Amino acid sequence: MRQFLLRLLLLLLVVSVIFGIYRLLTIRPLDNVAFFRDRPGLAAVDSASPAGAHPYTLAAFQSANAAGANGLYLPVQLTSDGVLLVTDLDLSGLARADLDGMAAFTGALTLQEALTAFPEMRAIVDLRQPTLQGVAALLQAIDASHARARVLAAVDHPLLANILREQAPDLGTVATSAEAAAFLTTQRFRLTPFYRPVAPALLLAGDEIDKRLVDAARGRGIHLVALAGQQESAALQALIDAGVDGVVVTDPAPLGELSWP
Repeated sequence: MRQFLLRLLLLLLVVSVIFGIYRLLTIRPLDNVAFFRDRPGLAAVDSASPAGAHPYTLAAFQSANAAGANGLYLPVQLTSDGVLLVTDLDLSGLARADLDGMAAFTGALTLQEALTAFPEMRAIVDLRQPTLQGVAALLQAIDASHARARVLAAVDHPLLANILREQAPDLGTVATSAEAAAFLTTQRFRLTPFYRPVAPALLLAGDEIDKRLVDAARGRGIHLVALAGQQESAALQALIDAGVDGVVVTDPAPLGELSWP
């Protein structure tokens, strides 16, 4: 019995080694998508709390741009009549026409309007409550604005995220929460050489990020964008110095003080 167990353990060890070599030889880092290629660091603003402007409006985005932002964070919701609106409010059961006259949606923009209004700015587009119809509307709005090269799409639904990647392989996407968790687990156990990348970007809270994590991601061709919890310039600069490819802030004021490599 003991000899049998030893042989079994030896067999498992040999299989593990062969599998490890196979993974190392066949897994390749992702190619850079146009969203990140040859561009300076992304300083994106989530205008949920703009100074002196209604959130997610043309005025709020213009204010962010003037403060030094070169990107926007756009949460989008699908109306019942199939329009993607830039908002973090729930639109369940509401059509575009139903929002007219509602104070919370004064000056609200559709995704296509926002992308068209700022053709020089990149955008992280976060599809809230993702559905198949929402994915179709997302891709339609991006293509109508000729914006595939400057949009990073976040669809936190494994099946729908893969559908989007199959439909638009040249569009940058963010790893779903499950995909991000898988990467963080392999990184924690120092197994990232065996991790098969599925998305070119990770969008993580700033307090989860350190230089070792950034280096592990870069080794797999993955870009890291930080959702900055601390808005002070020193905290943001620390993330940049750790090597992140972008930061998302709610206060654009410190952006002018940041130094990107």
